[in-house]
This record gives sequence, structure tokens and C-alpha cells, in this order.
Amino acid sequence: TLAPDAVVRMLNEFFSDMSAEITAHGGIPMQYIGDNIYAVFPEAGGADHARRALEAALGMLRRLEALNARRRQRGAVPLAAGIGLHSGPAVAGPIGSPELLQYSYVGDTVNTASRIERMTRTLDRTLLVSGTTLERAGGVAAFQAEPVGDTPLRGRRETLPLWAVGARR
Repeated sequence: TLAPDAVVRMLNEFFSDMSAEITAHGGIPMQYIGDNIYAVFPEAGGADHARRALEAALGMLRRLEALNARRRQRGAVPLAAGIGLHSGPAVAGPIGSPELLQYSYVGDTVNTASRIERMTRTLDRTLLVSGTTLERAGGVAAFQAEPVGDTPLRGRRETLPLWAVGARR
């Protein structure tokens, strides 16, 4: 229902807040695709990359609350978000054609994270993480997490244990 210029302003405001939180935790916003942010937390940034990614996601949700408070004051509709995290190997490098190359990360880990993000809508959860990510981030001793169960994801033969995370302990 918004005019195109209003959509651009809304996305820029959202992306600015979310990207600031990602970079504050050592992550790299790689691309904005529609209203999605694709970000990575490379292992080269430290062995605690899964913990930093999870803390960034929780920080993004706090920033979204503040952003929505500002939006409500202006009479604008609040925004919702769903975040999916997965950890594992990926290949990085220039991808594309001679006319347009973009540095990106690709692989099953990236695809799985995207599928997990999509499950936030299906499971009505704001932040879902794979069991791999939760374990690498410190587990339930470090984060308030509720098991969602072994979940089938599009494009995968096996199910994946997912956890809904609400806060850091």
C-alpha cells in the first residue's frame, strides 16, 4: 500500500538499524534481497562466530522494537521480522557473470539458513536456529532456547533440529 519512495525510505531505515547490529557483532551484511538481509559471521572473525551471530540476531530484534516505537509515533505501521541461523561450511568468492560479479557465500549452509528463516512464518517464531548453531553458540546454558523439534526443510532429505531462541542467559 506504500508508494515506491516510501518503501525505499522504510527499507533503508530497517536495513540501517539491522546492519548496524550485525556489524557491531563482527558480522558482514552481504546483500539486501527484497526485504531480507543476507549476512555472514565468518570463522576468520573468531571461533565464537555462532555466538556472535545469535547475539546479533537478538540485538536485531531489540532494535526492531525501538524502530517500531519510532514508526508508531509517526503513525506508520510496525514491521515484523523472522530470523534464521545455521552454521557450517560455505564457499566465498566472486559469483555472477562478467557483466555483474558479486562477492558472496554459497553452499548448503547458506541455503539451509534461508530455509530456516522461511520456517519462522510456518512455525510462528521470530528467531529459529539450527541445533548446530545453538550448540556452537554455547547451547541452552548460554541462551534461553526451546526445542521446536526435527523439522523438514524444503530441498533436504533429512530433518533438522530447530530451536526457538528468546534471550541470552
